[in-house]
Amino acid sequence: MGSSTISIPSSVISPSCTKSLQQAVHTVYQIARGVLTFGISEVVIYEAVEDIKAASKIQVGAVEGEEKPKKKTFDDEDDDFINKTKAKPKKAKKANEISAEAMMVATLLQFFITPSYLRQAIFKKQTSSKKPKSKTNQDMIKSMMEYAKKLPKLPGLPFMNHSTRYREGISILSLHKSKKGNLVKNSGLTKYVNVGLKRAFQIDTSIPLNARVTVDLKEKKIVAASEAYGQDANSFGYNVRMANQFSNVFTQSSIENGYDYTVWIGSGEFHKSSTTGTADNEPTAVDMTTFSAINQEKNVLYVFGKWSDVSGAIKADAELGQVAAKDIFDGQILTKTREVRVEDSIFIGLTKALDN
Repeated sequence: MGSSTISIPSSVISPSCTKSLQQAVHTVYQIARGVLTFGISEVVIYEAVEDIKAASKIQVGAVEGEEKPKKKTFDDEDDDFINKTKAKPKKAKKANEISAEAMMVATLLQFFITPSYLRQAIFKKQTSSKKPKSKTNQDMIKSMMEYAKKLPKLPGLPFMNHSTRYREGISILSLHKSKKGNLVKNSGLTKYVNVGLKRAFQIDTSIPLNARVTVDLKEKKIVAASEAYGQDANSFGYNVRMANQFSNVFTQSSIENGYDYTVWIGSGEFHKSSTTGTADNEPTAVDMTTFSAINQEKNVLYVFGKWSDVSGAIKADAELGQVAAKDIFDGQILTKTREVRVEDSIFIGLTKALDN
């Protein structure tokens, strides 16, 4: 049986797409819902190559076109985002560097599939109550999480509910006494797991620290998610990774043997005339009558975003040399229009691809 992976641009929460941190959080939340709805196993965030001059004038979450853009933060009292401080110009991203946008998207995607009792432990740096001396990307993520916590739980994830036998946990540091009675730290291994109970839960075998695991509370052992929740794809949530260059979308795949088939689904093209056809520099249209068999048996990668984002990311990747962008793909899935946001295109494109 094949698997499905989607790749989305970091620009989904850029100032040109979202005007506040609230909207950015909703955008990622909608993407997470789409991923779970269609049983997608992996989400890859690729770096969208945007105009450096424009990027230097705009801060994530600020309104595009403002003379003096300001950061947006979440105010717990009235559930609104307000201007806090004057934003410093955004520095141009260095080669092979993960952008703030990609980091925020990845963090939120993981946040939405983490049980509430583990969020503080896993995202402790972002959710710390200590007030920083200056606003940073970490602080913006914290503001996003304050709003994200108020959104409804994503459906179809059994580990998000409290179970009497199986629970998600994260391995934590424990202290034990040496023969002399002194407290010493474990050397990278532990038998204690935070599973949301009043005390750390002790299992029978040692495991690495800070590992996300599924615990069998009855047998006091680590088990596979499939054993605890069944084989349904939605039972496991999804994996998230970032690709600082487009070739890493393929070379760092978590899917065994990589992807067999790669297609592009156009979206976010609001400033050009909509088209249902293909241009000469774009991948050819996929024959949907034969694609039905492909997506059932092969590992398929669906790449979303504007063609300018996709082709720009490919062109900027030295690892890909002089390869034409359209030659990276086996084809494109045509939808009625590309004048839709990426999060909406996921539902439209995958409905056509997977329900065919």
